[in-house]
Amino acid sequence: GGAGLAFADLCFRAADGRAFPVHRAFACARSPYLRALAEGGFREAALLPEKGEDEEYHLPTVPIHISSEVFSVVLQYCYSDTVDGCAPELLFEVLPSADELLLPGLKALASGALAPAVGPENVFEVLRLAGLYSLPRLESRCMQVFAIWLEELYSNEEFSTLVYESAMSLKTRESADSIPLLDEIRFHITDIYSGTDADGNPAEEDDPLYEQIHERHKRFAILDEVVSSLGLRTVKVS
Repeated sequence: GGAGLAFADLCFRAADGRAFPVHRAFACARSPYLRALAEGGFREAALLPEKGEDEEYHLPTVPIHISSEVFSVVLQYCYSDTVDGCAPELLFEVLPSADELLLPGLKALASGALAPAVGPENVFEVLRLAGLYSLPRLESRCMQVFAIWLEELYSNEEFSTLVYESAMSLKTRESADSIPLLDEIRFHITDIYSGTDADGNPAEEDDPLYEQIHERHKRFAILDEVVSSLGLRTVKVS
């Protein structure tokens, strides 16, 4: 509002030209990157009229190569420690900016908010992002999606590529080595399709939970098929 703008002492101008008056104590204290930009000299002076009034405020201005939509989320985090109300599509764009601006807290919040939006339609893209920006929580969610939707996803060429890359990531690979990606997927398959009751007792054949055992073995067989088709060998898991 007007009162907030009256006390602003710095302005960032987004890549699309929108000006963001901010309080240096909030924005620059949270991000070493923004602080370095602000301390590096100001390239222009912005004239920011206070909303609803004619009076103009002259603030030192720093251009920043981030869209106004993404920078709005950055400032929301700097001021309130939340990403509430942000659409998943926007949060995908926020991740690289949070990484560049040295805001690990924003990365963690964005990845946590994104986790429920991960599904078979975007899991490959999300997994690449999670690996690129070191987001283990998001990687774990991707492994859950693979475990649940394996029958629909395993024939995708990108899945085979991920398995092969994971196998080759080991510096010295023996023929019987496990494959990290498949180990993670197997862990989630076992967790989701445990075939046990709340007390950990295995289901009997006439128990509805017994179907989970069938689903688990079916998924393990699919993973073995993928490994075989790639000419890899791995430890068998029952």
